[in-house]
Amino acid sequence: MLGAKEFTKLLRANWHLAILSMLVIVTLMAYLSWLFKTNLVYGIDGPYYLLQIKSILKSGSMKYPDPPLFFYLSALASYLVGDIILGFKLTLALMLALAGIPLALTIELITKSRIAMFVSYIAFSYSAYTFRLAGDLVKNTCGLLFVFLCIFFIVKCLFKPNYRGSILAAISLCLVGLTHILDFLIALAISVLAPMIAFLLEKAKFKSHELKLKPFAPIYIVLILVVILGSLTPIMGGDMGKVLSFIKSLGSTPPMQHLPPWGLISITFLIIGVFITMDSIIRKSESKSLICMSMVMVIMSLIFNAYPLIPHNFMWRISLMNVIPVSYFSGCVIGKLKDQRTLVLAAVALLILAPIVLNGISMANVIRPTITSAEAQEIIHVGETLPAGGCLLVPKVPLRYWTEYLLDSPVFSKISEAISSGYRPIILLIEKGERHPPAKPFFLGSWIEAYFLTVRS
Repeated sequence: MLGAKEFTKLLRANWHLAILSMLVIVTLMAYLSWLFKTNLVYGIDGPYYLLQIKSILKSGSMKYPDPPLFFYLSALASYLVGDIILGFKLTLALMLALAGIPLALTIELITKSRIAMFVSYIAFSYSAYTFRLAGDLVKNTCGLLFVFLCIFFIVKCLFKPNYRGSILAAISLCLVGLTHILDFLIALAISVLAPMIAFLLEKAKFKSHELKLKPFAPIYIVLILVVILGSLTPIMGGDMGKVLSFIKSLGSTPPMQHLPPWGLISITFLIIGVFITMDSIIRKSESKSLICMSMVMVIMSLIFNAYPLIPHNFMWRISLMNVIPVSYFSGCVIGKLKDQRTLVLAAVALLILAPIVLNGISMANVIRPTITSAEAQEIIHVGETLPAGGCLLVPKVPLRYWTEYLLDSPVFSKISEAISSGYRPIILLIEKGERHPPAKPFFLGSWIEAYFLTVRS
C-alpha cells in the first residue's frame, strides 16, 4: 500500500488528472440533470432510439437497420436498471462525459499545457453543438467519443510511429463505424490527412527525423475493410448509401440561407485556427503533431462551414461537427500562451469559454421532446381503445416513433401498407389540427386526433 508521502507525491504529479476526473463527474451530473428535466426524451429522433432499444430487449435485434453499437449499449444499461428511458439517458450522459477525455489528453500531449486540456474539455462538453447533438442526434454525439480516441492514438503515432498506437486507432475506427456514418467519415478523413500532412511536413524539413508511414498500415487496412463491409453487409445499417446520396446532392439543392445560431463561433474559431497554424509553421519550433493536427482541423473546419456548397438537409447536421475544431483550437490558444502568467491564462480561458458555455446553456434550455406527457397519455388511450384486429396509420415520423414505442399495436406509415396488411379497421392518427381526408372520428383529444379510414374493397 502507498504511504502518506508516496500518495502525496503521486497526487502532486498527477493533479491534472485528478481535476480532469472531477470535471468528468461534474459533467456527468450536469447532463443527467438536463436529461431528467423531462420524463420523456429530447429530440426528433428521441423515440426512435427508445423503439430500437425496446426491440432489442424484446427480440434481440433492432427494428430498423442502423449502426448498432449505441443501441446495444443502451439496451444493456436498460436491462440492468429495468427501464428503457433510464438506461438510454444513463448511457448517453456517460458517453458524453467521457467523450472529452481523449480530446483533453490529445491537447495536453501536443501543447504540453495542462490548463489547455481543461479548456478543451469544457469547450466540448458545454457547447451549443454538443447540447444540440445530444438533443437530436444522439448516435452522432456518442460517436465523437471514438473519434477523439482515434485522434489521440493518431497523434501518439505522429510523436512516435508504432504499430500499437496504429492498432488502437484502427480499433477506434471500427467503433466509430459501428456507431455513426458521419463520425466515421470524419475519422476517416482525419486518419488519411494527418499522416499525409505529417509526411509532407517531414519533406519540408520541419523536423530532422524521418517519418515512417508503414506503422500506419493497420489504420488504412481497417478503413478499407469497414468501407467494404459497410457497403456489402448490413453491419452499418445501410449508411454507406447515404454517402452516395450526399455526394450526388452537392450543389444540386438549395444551400442554407442563414447561418445557424452557432455559425459565428464556428467561423471565429476557423479564423483563429488559421492564425494558430500559420504561426506554428512560421516559428518551426512547435511540435510536428501540433502543426499537423492544426492543419487537419483547419481543413475539417472549412468543410464544416461550406454553407454555399452543401445542401441544407445535410449542412445543418455537418455544421454541428464544428464542435471538433472549436474545442481543439480552444485548447491550442491556451497552449500558445502557456508561458504567460496564470492570471493571463485564466483571463484568456474565460474569454474563450464564456461565449461557448453561454451559447450552450441557451441551447440546452430550448431543446424539448417532440410530445408532452399529456400527449403521450392520449396516444396510450388510443392504443387501449383500439378495436381488436385494428391497426394505426401514422404518417408523421416523430409521432409514429412515439406511437410504436408506447404501444404494442400494429403501426404503419403508408396507407398502402396498412391496407395490404389485412388489419381492420384502419385508424388514422394525427396531431390536432393537421389536415386529413373526410372520416368518422375515433378519438378527439387536446393534442391528438384519430379517425376511422374507409377502405374500398
